[in-house]
Amino acid sequence: MPNDTIVGAYEYYELTKEAGDAAADMTYEDMLAAGVGIEAPDDYTLVFTCPSACPYFDTVAAYNSFYPVAPALIEELGVDGFRSCDNTTMWYNGPYVVEEYIQGNTKSYIPNPSYYDAANASRFERFTVTMISDGSISLQLYQSRELDEVDLGESNITHHSVRSFQRIQSADVRETPQEVQLLLHLQLRQAQDRRHRR
Repeated sequence: MPNDTIVGAYEYYELTKEAGDAAADMTYEDMLAAGVGIEAPDDYTLVFTCPSACPYFDTVAAYNSFYPVAPALIEELGVDGFRSCDNTTMWYNGPYVVEEYIQGNTKSYIPNPSYYDAANASRFERFTVTMISDGSISLQLYQSRELDEVDLGESNITHHSVRSFQRIQSADVRETPQEVQLLLHLQLRQAQDRRHRR
């Protein structure tokens, strides 16, 4: 997707494919010379040029192809080592590190012992993100309290009673259409109002 949303990205990608192993020696200046619409005019600014308006670009910029990489990590692992980097070899700078990753199943996190603000940060000892592709199964796990949070589709909201969702706050519903969020919020408010009137 970044190939479609950044000027020159597709052409540069094709250029690196053609270069093969020599692509490892390409530099930031080579990328700019190839016409890629990414530049860093100073230490605190990164400018992306899109071929056309892209109102969702903030979500594109969160793709892993945009993650920053310390040159020292590339030097430590080498280009091939970096390409095959996993949770045991990558560097972390946030409050957590990945303890275990099972493809298509779970990611388990533990506190990062090297986190700069560890003394002042309140963190869980461990937490696990479960990847579930079937929305019906994730809803069942949520209702049985095996999950703390669930993304709901419109079909899950409109086919279940408000009572099933009384423990869901509107903030728990993410990545659903705004109308669905509003519908759920209104249904919950109505249920709460009825409860208080009794």
